[in-house]
Amino acid sequence: MKNNIKEITLNSYEEFEKIVLSLIENKQANSSKILFRGQADFRWKLQPTLERIKDNFSVNEYYEILKSIKSELESFTNMIWILEDKSNNGIFIPPSGYKFMSYLRHIGFPTPILDWTRNPYVALFFAYVDNVDSEHVSIYVYQEYQSSENRKGGLDSFPYIVNLPNEFESHKRHKLQESEYTICRIMNKDTQYYTSHEIAFRNNLQGHDMCIKYLLPTNERKKILQILENKHINSYTLFGSEESLAKKLMIDKFDLMRQK
Repeated sequence: MKNNIKEITLNSYEEFEKIVLSLIENKQANSSKILFRGQADFRWKLQPTLERIKDNFSVNEYYEILKSIKSELESFTNMIWILEDKSNNGIFIPPSGYKFMSYLRHIGFPTPILDWTRNPYVALFFAYVDNVDSEHVSIYVYQEYQSSENRKGGLDSFPYIVNLPNEFESHKRHKLQESEYTICRIMNKDTQYYTSHEIAFRNNLQGHDMCIKYLLPTNERKKILQILENKHINSYTLFGSEESLAKKLMIDKFDLMRQK
């Protein structure tokens, strides 16, 4: 079955920046924010961390996992997380505990949410920060269509992608990385499951949603990392930890220095 994520190969950073600026300038009033996601290898799927462990986790099954780890994390972090009543979860509204999921995603715990950013340069950073053995990196550009006259409908056995609200307290990286999140769910015999974003696009059930995958060459890495450094986008500004400062310094002294 054809994948409805359009794929476009670009030759340079300059081409990508021109396209992005044009998308932002021509954004339609009835469309949602344009979101970006960078991946270091163009062969990697568009998938949340939970999906890498198991396909089709039920929403209730994952909710029970959230409940089981909540108190231990609260004791360690001194943060309080509210898990909403799971019985009120329609397929087009945020799942119970999505704010907690955001926090978990930033500390490395598997979640069904796919993280994006509003900032295309942040997406470029995540695509290029690690030197992966691949000819191309990928930048996904996603925009959910929103209109009072053309809303998504719900059908059993078909997956749907939903943008989650982002105005809430979470890990500090939530703000630093200008994070946004989507989830993809499917209803099967009165049970909701988290499922693949790629399947949703492949079935072309997202109405007028837009998702484009741009491929950029990996040999642009040093140039792009230097451009991003000049924009104050680096490991430390996006993660704010000692380890991220060390990674920034490593890139400065080894990767970028070799360019001179």
